Amino acid sequence: MPDKVLGLSPHSDTGTITLLMQEDNVTGLQIRKEGEWVPVKPIPNALVVNVGDVIEILSNGKYKSIEHRAITIETKARISFATSRCGS
Repeated sequence: MPDKVLGLSPHSDTGTITLLMQEDNVTGLQIRKEGEWVPVKPIPNALVVNVGDVIEILSNGKYKSIEHRAITIETKARISFATSRCGS
């Protein structure tokens, strides 16, 4: 059902920190590194921690908010569960 799948356009996270749990052996998350899209290989039982725009600003650029996207792969089912914290 390729016509029923969604990816996620390139973006950086606007909050502070985003935690992303990836399913083992299912790729699809990519980061932009030196102008190229690079896959993020899932590590079993690990979380991906994305620093958001707020942390980049508060750290004066020491910690970078990475541009990333999610692509679809026709041969594998992929579900992403992300949670982010923006502070108040």
